[in-house]
Amino acid sequence: MTATGLWAWDVSARFYAWTYGPLAHRLDDAVLAATGAVIRGGVVVDCGCGPGIVTAKLAAAGARRVIAIDVSQRMLDQVAPRANVVTVRDVVGPGTLRRLRAAYAPEGLALVLFKRSLYHPREEALGVLRDAWANLAPGGVVAVVHPEGDVVRYAFGEPARLRSYTPYHLFNRTVSRAGVRLGAEHYTTPRRAALLDLAREAAPDAVIEAVPLGEACFNLVVMRRPAATC
Repeated sequence: MTATGLWAWDVSARFYAWTYGPLAHRLDDAVLAATGAVIRGGVVVDCGCGPGIVTAKLAAAGARRVIAIDVSQRMLDQVAPRANVVTVRDVVGPGTLRRLRAAYAPEGLALVLFKRSLYHPREEALGVLRDAWANLAPGGVVAVVHPEGDVVRYAFGEPARLRSYTPYHLFNRTVSRAGVRLGAEHYTTPRRAALLDLAREAAPDAVIEAVPLGEACFNLVVMRRPAATC
């Protein structure tokens, strides 16, 4: 995220929480089902936390601490205060997760979550994922929920029928792509295979899984660090 794109998130902060519909909550359920075991008692980073909807779910799932990080102070102002939540205004780029670990989790991070927040150009995204992977605790997880880059699969999925979410999400994609053309933001949507390749390049020793989702417009990729052995 560049400074020129910050205004868009500040504007979005006014109504973002009100557009968080059933699909977004189902994606959250999928993330919690795939990562719940590592959340309990650990330090979790919610990258691009927005108004803190997922942050609250991670905190309620038993995280010792949730670091909610976003570029927009207007988003962060909406994060519900909790004893185990800390908010950080910053850009999530290469080196950010290292700094957060040093400040809040010397033992390593239990979960780094990118939910619709890894829109960086490929080389920058690779650096961010490497940074996240390097700062995990043994047994920790990096989870990426990302829009699907194949528009046909995004809209129709399998079996080939029009999805109910298609008009809303394709509208948002169109607006975001317009933002790219105007120089307001970066917006990349790799296909599932490309996202998996990115994860493998970032962490060759990770256990990597594409978690099946009922929603064809998103992919959930989980990168697991093996637990320490005696």
